[in-house]
Amino acid sequence: MLMKKIVYIIALLLAVVLCLSACGNNTNPGNSSTTQNQDVEEKDANGHVVKLSHYNDKGDLVFVHETKWENDRIVKKTSFDGKGNQTASIDYKYDDNGNAIETSWFGWSSGVLMKAESKFDDKNREIERTQIGTGSISTNKSIMEYVEFPDGVDHPNIYSKKTYYPSYPGDRYTVTTYEYNDDYKMTKATTVDQNGNLSYYILYTYENGKLMEYTNYGADDKPSYTYKMVYDENGNKLREDRYDGNGNLQGSDKS
Repeated sequence: MLMKKIVYIIALLLAVVLCLSACGNNTNPGNSSTTQNQDVEEKDANGHVVKLSHYNDKGDLVFVHETKWENDRIVKKTSFDGKGNQTASIDYKYDDNGNAIETSWFGWSSGVLMKAESKFDDKNREIERTQIGTGSISTNKSIMEYVEFPDGVDHPNIYSKKTYYPSYPGDRYTVTTYEYNDDYKMTKATTVDQNGNLSYYILYTYENGKLMEYTNYGADDKPSYTYKMVYDENGNKLREDRYDGNGNLQGSDKS
């Protein structure tokens, strides 16, 4: 029987989606193989992907992602639509230990969408995060406290988090209960509001110790979305396929 370790988390999950224009019919690479491989990558001397071009099944350029690297770390991602117009970017700043202490999301049509500032402890664990949003993006501040386990091993993904929003301090919050298996892998996360009403829950499934998929369910127990992991024959993750609540493929995120 799986051992369940329950950790209470007061949290707000903030998702920032950088919308990419799907303008097509403007650039054709003239390569018949594009219909089989819609992503074309360019890499630097260190093997880092510095440019990814995505084409539709007609061979038309849909969007381009460009990535700038420094010291094996991503410092900037920039997105362009099929016509070469800049659509969005993400900028990163790091401390001397390589921890991302500042991340800024920027949309060319709307300006800065959100800026996240983080603090870390002497074990490089994030202990505080301030997310400053604009427009419909909420401003919130989270405090993380990590759980000590009797096995003496640090489990950096297991912690409690209290989040104040939309302005802090305040009395609005959510509580998430995490459940883990014997390998300390998360199997379920259930989130309720400050009144104890179910907001949503997420179920995680594994095979041979690898995460295979996770599904978000709403308060009505109906699936909202699912992510499925795809691995190669050596067990290296290739991508994450995104599905909507009806099981329709929405897109893929490459590793």
